[in-house]
Amino acid sequence: QVLCDNRGLERVPANIPQDTTYLDLHGNAIDRIDRDDFLGLFKVQTINLASNKLTWIEQRAFDSTLALKELILSDNKLTEFPQVHLLEQLEEIAADKNSIATLNDGTFAYSQKLAVLNLANNNIALLRKNVFLGLDNLTMLLLENNRLADVPKEQLELTPKLQVLHLEGNHITEIKDAAFSTVPLLKELYLGKQKITRINSRAFQDLRYLTTLDLQDAGLDYFPTPLLLRLTPLQNLFLQGNPLTNIPLNMFENNADIRQLHLDNMQVHYLHSGTFADFQHLEFIDLSNNPMQRMDPQTFKNLPSLTTLILNGLNQTTISADLFYNLNSLETLQLRGSTVASLAPISSLTSLSNVDLSDTPLRELTVSDLTSLRGLQSLTLCNTQLSLETAIGDAFSSLSNLEELGLSGNMISSISNKTFAGIHKLQTLNLSRNQIQTVEAGAFENLPALRVLDLTNNRLHVLLAVPRTLTLHHLFLGHNPWECTCWNRYLIQVSLFVLYSKSETI
Repeated sequence: QVLCDNRGLERVPANIPQDTTYLDLHGNAIDRIDRDDFLGLFKVQTINLASNKLTWIEQRAFDSTLALKELILSDNKLTEFPQVHLLEQLEEIAADKNSIATLNDGTFAYSQKLAVLNLANNNIALLRKNVFLGLDNLTMLLLENNRLADVPKEQLELTPKLQVLHLEGNHITEIKDAAFSTVPLLKELYLGKQKITRINSRAFQDLRYLTTLDLQDAGLDYFPTPLLLRLTPLQNLFLQGNPLTNIPLNMFENNADIRQLHLDNMQVHYLHSGTFADFQHLEFIDLSNNPMQRMDPQTFKNLPSLTTLILNGLNQTTISADLFYNLNSLETLQLRGSTVASLAPISSLTSLSNVDLSDTPLRELTVSDLTSLRGLQSLTLCNTQLSLETAIGDAFSSLSNLEELGLSGNMISSISNKTFAGIHKLQTLNLSRNQIQTVEAGAFENLPALRVLDLTNNRLHVLLAVPRTLTLHHLFLGHNPWECTCWNRYLIQVSLFVLYSKSETI
């Protein structure tokens, strides 16, 4: 191996050993490759020229590198693709983040082992008819963030084994019927982040093996119901960020194997009862930031595999306990910015390990609210209306498995020595941006696993107690109106001694 990365080099160094198999030149200032730069490197298998200033590569510069398997040209200033027609062993080319506008026919004609071709983030507006000639074994093609106006159907006919195709971030406005008939083995297709005004109902009819379809932020305001009918193996669907107002009841009726549904940041006002019902393999649903006023209790009926449900930003939606009935596998629930005012609606979800109820009108916590949630490992209750100690009391005492607790941005004014009693596994405690004036002695003494404690932006004048736990690694006390007393200075010095002995921070 020859490792010459990040050395400020302006040229490829001379006298590179001829037995080199790995040559790393990334992160330098090389602006050109001359014909003799790699002369005699017959054994090199990887050349990494990423993040240089390359604008020009002389023809036949790679003629000696006949064993080359991986060529990395990412993040340069190339406007033309170099000649690689003699490199029959090439398996992967990365030429993303350049300014390449076009590629010649037959550029890869002799690179029949090439499996991955990355041309993302260039200026390609047109692909010549035979540009992919010879790529019979290509499995992954990345063309995202270029200037293509159409799906290159004819050109893709030369890549019959293609399984992953990235076309997102281009200028494609229409997906025509049978647009991908020349690449029937596709498993992953990415078309999002562009202004697609029309998708014909038979656009994906030939993709019998497709498992992932990404149409996020594609400007879609209409989704043909038959579009997914033939995609029976579909597992992951990304539709977030489209102005769709309706999810048809039978939209997923032929997609029994679906596992992930990303339907957030759309304009859906209503979900039909049973829209997601009876999907035995569905694991993830995100419906955040849709203007729904109500959700039918049958919306998530019979989803035995659902582990993650994200319903953030549903500030117009009434959320009842019936909505979560029988979700026995649910592990992560996010309800940030929702109308939930108590933990009662989720108290039956005994399998939960991660809950986020930030930015809700939550006012009070009780032991009974949390008793059934003993499996919680992370609980985030930031920017709610939790106020005095009496609103919390010893509510956390039953959470013996809790490792992270976020309580920042509330109106908590005091911490007693009972507030965090019983949560012996707690590692991170965030109490920043409250109104805490007093911390009772011993308040943190029963937290033997505590590593991070944040008390910034409160109203603390006097530090009455320092957590003496030997596991504490980070203590944040800034932006409090501290009084300059000998006692405060002494306790801070004690904290500094404990933390500095572990090379950590205060």
